Amino acid sequence: MKAWNGYSAQELAVMAEAELQVRSGPVTEPSHEPSHGLSTEPRHGLRQGLYTEPGAAGPSTGEDAEAQALRIRYLSTDSRQSGLGPETLFIAIRGAGRDGTQFIRDAWARGVRCFMCAQAPELPAGAIFLIHPDPLRGLQSLAAAHRRQFEYPVLAITGSNGKTIVKEWLSSLLGSHKLVVRNPRSYNSQIGVPLSLWAMRSWHELGVFEAGISLPAEMERLERMIQPRIGLMLNIGPPHDQGFGSREEKLEEKLKLFEHCESILYCADHIDIQKALTRRFPHKKLFSWSLQGRNADVQGHLNQDMLSVEYSEQSFSCRLPFDDPFCAENLLQAVTAALFLGMEAEQLPARIAQLSQPELRMKVQQAQGGGVLINDAYSSDLGSLEPALTFAARQGAPGMQRIALLSDIEQSGLPESERYARLGQWLLGNAYSRLLAVGPEMSRANFPKDLQVQRFEDTASLIRALPVLNLEGHLILIKGARRFKLEQVADMLVEKVHGTRLEIDLEALAHNLALYRSHIGPGVRIMVMVKALGYGSGDAEIARVLAYGRADYLGVAYADEGVSLRQAGISLPIVVLNAAVESFRVMERFRLEPEIYSLELLDLVRTAFPHMAIHLKLDTGMHRLGLNENDVTTLIEQPERLRGLRLASVFSHLAASEDPANDAFSRDQIARFKEWAGSLKALWCAMHPQWDAPLLHMSNSAGMLRFPEAALDMVRLGIGLYGHDPSGILSPQLRAVSRLMSTVVQIAEHRAGECIGYGRAGLLERDTRVATLSIGYADGFRRSLGKGVGRVAAQGQLLPVIGQVCMDMCMVDATAVPALRVGDSVEIYGDQISLEELARCLNTIPYEVLTGVSSRVKRVYLA
Repeated sequence: MKAWNGYSAQELAVMAEAELQVRSGPVTEPSHEPSHGLSTEPRHGLRQGLYTEPGAAGPSTGEDAEAQALRIRYLSTDSRQSGLGPETLFIAIRGAGRDGTQFIRDAWARGVRCFMCAQAPELPAGAIFLIHPDPLRGLQSLAAAHRRQFEYPVLAITGSNGKTIVKEWLSSLLGSHKLVVRNPRSYNSQIGVPLSLWAMRSWHELGVFEAGISLPAEMERLERMIQPRIGLMLNIGPPHDQGFGSREEKLEEKLKLFEHCESILYCADHIDIQKALTRRFPHKKLFSWSLQGRNADVQGHLNQDMLSVEYSEQSFSCRLPFDDPFCAENLLQAVTAALFLGMEAEQLPARIAQLSQPELRMKVQQAQGGGVLINDAYSSDLGSLEPALTFAARQGAPGMQRIALLSDIEQSGLPESERYARLGQWLLGNAYSRLLAVGPEMSRANFPKDLQVQRFEDTASLIRALPVLNLEGHLILIKGARRFKLEQVADMLVEKVHGTRLEIDLEALAHNLALYRSHIGPGVRIMVMVKALGYGSGDAEIARVLAYGRADYLGVAYADEGVSLRQAGISLPIVVLNAAVESFRVMERFRLEPEIYSLELLDLVRTAFPHMAIHLKLDTGMHRLGLNENDVTTLIEQPERLRGLRLASVFSHLAASEDPANDAFSRDQIARFKEWAGSLKALWCAMHPQWDAPLLHMSNSAGMLRFPEAALDMVRLGIGLYGHDPSGILSPQLRAVSRLMSTVVQIAEHRAGECIGYGRAGLLERDTRVATLSIGYADGFRRSLGKGVGRVAAQGQLLPVIGQVCMDMCMVDATAVPALRVGDSVEIYGDQISLEELARCLNTIPYEVLTGVSSRVKRVYLA
């Protein structure tokens, strides 16, 4: 098998329909270390003349020689990805309020020499540019051209729910039947799909790609890239309804994915989908399944947890692998596709028995001894390994040793020796010094000498050795094939706390940040508030996501919060909003920037800490902290009090920006601030022409949406980042960031007339099944939620609280959920009970609910 040597810049320009520009000069020799991309597997030569094998190109000179000499194997849209180098094409994507061109210099410093951008910046000789008016379109053109090189079938999946689950289960069912290339996780967007298609290689036998849309006209672009031969339509439901005029319009948009398919698979029980398919595609082969006895190619029969399937003259029965209301439908979608692709029915029961519910999100958890555990134990293929390594590179404190705990690699299609040689290079390239290798292949593989390798024939051997492996205090990435069950090891390594946990969706957090950024003008900076333990979500972990999302400033309430962030390796500028005099020396040491809200504090800084960057707070109507009108007049009359000070910003606080009844007051505040701050800024700049002018800011989450004229130089994003929009304008588009979950510790049957809990406050009016949960008012589940005021959610049902809430526990009526068991999870707020709904029950605001979750509650981060 020949190694894939990538594309030349000239070939890329043809593929992307871009103009090639070369800065004449020496080109850095390509690195042979891995870099960012979704695959580094080799492939054979391409058709259509776009690719030549190594050594096949004839000699050339000048700029053509430079462009031909550089070979591109990897794509990156982020200059902070690990492993960038000269074999990477950096695509400077432009979006609302963000231009990737500004990060080209960062990528250049990381070794990248080839860039796709709308306009080329000045770089040293040796830079190669693909000039495209829309780099995202250019990326998609590249992916489409790359996809056209392969003739094996591609199956495309769309629908409202279950795309990623069905894709993963179908890939698992096919197993060794076919070598499958697929999206890693839910890379199904306008950017995720082209990056996924770039992983296609000649040795694959089938492509399975999911496609997701949220707006009209998006699916045509995905279809042109994926070019599927087979379509799989899942369902149509509420997700992304707000982007379309109606549910019918959304269905018609999704069906555009199948415009050039030869065959389309679907569920005949979804009548609306069947009608739309038969009307729109009367001449295509439609292949269907049913659980309701409708006329279909594949018939499913459900009897409690047993599923029977009949297809043609074949049949099989199996137990459903999960107690999940959507399990049967998702499984039959995958089974139907497997049967259509040629699997024999008799092969499927054994494959279904090995399925696991894919942990589609990496979990970042506190490990024993102050370490960090990144649990990605549901797969071990090469395509999912590199994104995991890239994500892990952004976690943990500086200097924390990185350990990889990996099983044998499956579904790679590469010879064993090449597979593990590549793995060793990737680990060293991402600063892993130690590998715990599990499995027979791992036990005999050759790894680089610089990598400390400890080998275990199976998971049981590893578990026996855990007590002597010295894993405490380190960053540990766990990835493994399902059959190795490495989740057992993860459970043993995670820090042991009680069964209540706060799940924080880091992807939702990044989405909300980008959404708010799209509503401010270009050049306006963002300060993000991470005070009060990141509104209860965790300060350092949230700050790392914000740094990755290029927030400009972080805001904390007290100096010790800023110190914790610095000790966790956060380097962004940090503003301390409640700066006590006694903390100034600590703030100077840790490069924290205090809010100055009085003339006395200002004089103290000028005398004792003249080199400290400060932020001047003006009181324009909030009347909490800040300089008043007289203070501002004093400063203008006594300008020497500002001389030499490092004035980073001047700001104020809107008192009622979310309330239309107070709009006149808010506009008065804005006018007052512009007048006062403008005078102070002009005065300070006249005295310090050599320094950057101070930033002006006063807009909060609601203010930046309702008063765009107040955006000025910077806005401050607080509760909006965490999924609650006080103004209501962005509520349909924001994503909930946190979900508070607890665990059932006991279930008991009690008769009518019995009393539950302290004070005998829970009098039962009927025979009741009572579940005790491991959450109480010491965890943030307030006592006022007792006696039926509060509810929790389990298996689609709302369960009322019985009696008083205790310090560490509470009891709920679980009669409506007979399948609830000890150890099952229940939701306090999240998907089924919104944060706003819980706040209303408590007669308070979402801020208090978020910040009221106790620090003893384990935070689990989903990426």
